[in-house]
Amino acid sequence: MKKNRNLKLNTLHLTLFVVLVLSTINYQPRTAFSALKEDLGSAYLYPNPVRISQGHDRVIFENLTNNVIIRIFKTNGNLVREINATDTNGRVTWNLDNDSGNKAASGMYIYLITNESGHKLKGKIAIIR
Repeated sequence: MKKNRNLKLNTLHLTLFVVLVLSTINYQPRTAFSALKEDLGSAYLYPNPVRISQGHDRVIFENLTNNVIIRIFKTNGNLVREINATDTNGRVTWNLDNDSGNKAASGMYIYLITNESGHKLKGKIAIIR
């Protein structure tokens, strides 16, 4: 049986009404464990571009799965930094250093995130000093 989901109101003056629908179906409180994703489809990073003059001193990767490897490359393919992260709670921070401990230079970078299930996500990061 199809339910009528229309609501019609007649008023004598201009009135703003808000109709709220409350439901408890499939409600799960957000915890560190329920927030973890199974794939990298909703992962993102910020800030991008990184503007050092505006106080940006790191990049934060969000909505990650546990056990990820983040590889950051220069556009010529040289590996700048590899971060092996376990128990991420959905977040990993890169403090803009390379594997030698020096700060990354201004420019474009490519990131590749891989998780233990083989899911991959790639994208670009711009650093402006």
